[in-house]
Amino acid sequence: MSLYRSADVAARFGGEEFAVVLPSTSAGGLRLLGEKIRMTVEALAVPHSGSASYRSTISVGGVMQVPQPDET
Repeated sequence: MSLYRSADVAARFGGEEFAVVLPSTSAGGLRLLGEKIRMTVEALAVPHSGSASYRSTISVGGVMQVPQPDET
């Protein structure tokens, strides 16, 4: 398990995509949690015959936005 705060949400977004929403998280915290999630999936070593490594892997990307007063 990688998410600990009640406001953090992970959800399936499409067929093989997932989104994680992390309110009030710094850029550094976002980077660390993304790496933790990637390492957790790698450690599971889920078999995947179509992969060069024969295990399921993930790619992680992140974006951070600070709301501005003039934004709707």
